[in-house]
Amino acid sequence: MSDEIGRVNDWYAVLTSGDQEARMDVLGEVGREAARQICARKHGTEEGAVGAPGLLSAELRDAVLENLTDENPEVRAEAALAAAAWNDEATATALEALLGEGEDEGVRQAAAQSISVVHSASASQKLLSIAEDEQSSSALREQALASFAAIGVRESAIEPPSIAFGPARTRGRTRGGIQSVEQRLAAIEGKKDVSPYVRFLAGRARSGLREAKGV
Repeated sequence: MSDEIGRVNDWYAVLTSGDQEARMDVLGEVGREAARQICARKHGTEEGAVGAPGLLSAELRDAVLENLTDENPEVRAEAALAAAAWNDEATATALEALLGEGEDEGVRQAAAQSISVVHSASASQKLLSIAEDEQSSSALREQALASFAAIGVRESAIEPPSIAFGPARTRGRTRGGIQSVEQRLAAIEGKKDVSPYVRFLAGRARSGLREAKGV
């Protein structure tokens, strides 16, 4: 245990004062440990993982989140993936902020991936708007839909239709008013000019939504 604590302390030191390359390396290590922690949590075998209680501290989390504002998008993307180690409100809020249109697409994709792990329910509408955005790449839209299905279906099933985050062209409005989440997913599924996998994910999310509604 003392060796693990020492390693975490080393990570913190590098993340708060190291050069960019060193921080990238440490963020990659934290990201790999995050993946192991998530797997351990799923199977109930957290003992011995760096993600065990008390090791992944709030101080280390804050150091990781601080790197989300680095000028280098590669650092921001690594930090976004590493942040999946913490399932708390501060992390969810920081990751959600990276989904905006002005952000680098690779960073947005990394943030969307981690959001599916930290279960940021408030991000579901932003993820859906990304999936609708015809200017986004297929890879980003696919990740947004996969994450939406992981965190957004149940919440969206009980939320009233609302105007989603995103550009005017993708805000879910029709001549008759604001579309429901299910209608928006159906519209993505019906588009012929998007990748087959995007359509498949939209259909899967819509099916999950209907199941959550008991339809």
